[in-house]
Amino acid sequence: MKLSVVIPAYNSGATICRCMTSVIEQDFADMEIILVDDGSQDGTPYICNEYTALDSRISVIHKPNSGLSEARNYGIENATGDYITFIDSDDSLDPGTYKRLFELIDQHPEYDILEYSVDVRSQSRKNKKLRFKNRVYNDMKEYWLEAKAYKHAYACNKIYKRSLFENTKYKTGIIFEDVEILPRLLKNSKIVATTDIGTYNYIYNGNGLTANANVRQLENMLQTHVDIMKETCDYKYFKYIINIQLDVYRMGGSIIIPDGLPYKGTFKEILYQILGIKRLCSIHKLFRIITFNR
Repeated sequence: MKLSVVIPAYNSGATICRCMTSVIEQDFADMEIILVDDGSQDGTPYICNEYTALDSRISVIHKPNSGLSEARNYGIENATGDYITFIDSDDSLDPGTYKRLFELIDQHPEYDILEYSVDVRSQSRKNKKLRFKNRVYNDMKEYWLEAKAYKHAYACNKIYKRSLFENTKYKTGIIFEDVEILPRLLKNSKIVATTDIGTYNYIYNGNGLTANANVRQLENMLQTHVDIMKETCDYKYFKYIINIQLDVYRMGGSIIIPDGLPYKGTFKEILYQILGIKRLCSIHKLFRIITFNR
């Protein structure tokens, strides 16, 4: 088996058919499709069962609800493909994506991870298409910093060698789990490639976990970035982390970035060096309040 496609689903009755149609109609036969019903309370379990009767490549796992990370872990444990990928049940793929990606992978079996283009907030007025250059990275820090992988650490627009997950699983009990796991997968990788082939349609869901993240969950994401920063950082990444810290503090969260870090470059980083992170956060919060009340 070449590819295992893992699709976690929770109360996805309104979207899962669109997702499954885009996968089944891929012009690529050598794959298995693993549906993981994460304790859904709507018609999702019935729909999943119906799909297993339509296509022998499809199987379904019904489990008690425990979150997206654990659902993906269940899929990983049951996958048999040489490669693995993930799709969220409210998203979709452009036609021909897998066939073209695997034509490239067959030419380059040394790729541990292949990242392909993604249409962020697809089908909304705020959509943003990320088209990646055809690049190969042998240095994982270069991929994280120069390719700005921290801005598109999505789990789903990537094809992975399944062996990367032998001792690496998604951390449970958090959201933004894709940001947390990618650096750990990179430590097991030697070659990562990006390509402009194919498109993953990340369809914005206003009821989804990410869209409704609370300040504590954002704090957890910020802590993840601060931990990564201890090993891999430059001034652009630091600016990105400062912006998350400013939002967290404005929402009533804690200050997690320490003072005295050496990164300089942009105006905010200069103010960080002069004022310290607490004063910078306080000024930013006050400025946002004044601007909002005008």
